[in-house]
Amino acid sequence: MIKAENEDMQNKFRSEKEGYDNLLKDKMEIEEKLKRLNVEFADDTKVVTEQDKLLLELRAEIEKEQAEFNELDEKCVAHRKIKKTEEEKNRHLQQQFTSLMAKKEFIETKYDYTSAPADMNLETFKQIVASNNDVNDTISGFVGKVDVVKKEVNKIIASRITF
Repeated sequence: MIKAENEDMQNKFRSEKEGYDNLLKDKMEIEEKLKRLNVEFADDTKVVTEQDKLLLELRAEIEKEQAEFNELDEKCVAHRKIKKTEEEKNRHLQQQFTSLMAKKEFIETKYDYTSAPADMNLETFKQIVASNNDVNDTISGFVGKVDVVKKEVNKIIASRITF
């Protein structure tokens, strides 16, 4: 009976020793995995820190470029408004020019050159001179405005080339 009890105890001891050995083996494997994971974690932390720095630099650059874009966009909006008003002015001036040209052609076609110039007086010549001056003023104003628009267009084209 003592032998059987002794063998039973030895069996229990062996099974407990095997369990302990398995637990010790698992512990060593887990500790080794933990060391590897800690090294990987440190490496990943370095990479993330570098990426954060890079992201901060890129964000600053993006904000700078966004500010430049917003400024240029505001200028474009202002230039579009100016362009629209100038186009309206130019259209109006073109209409005036066309009507004055039609008036001139009408006068030239309807004027009777065969009549005696004695019927003409100084007031008629003053009206003709005033009409010519009015046409010249209209044309010179139109030309001046066209020059201004031309300069603005050249500036816009030059600014596009620099981008």
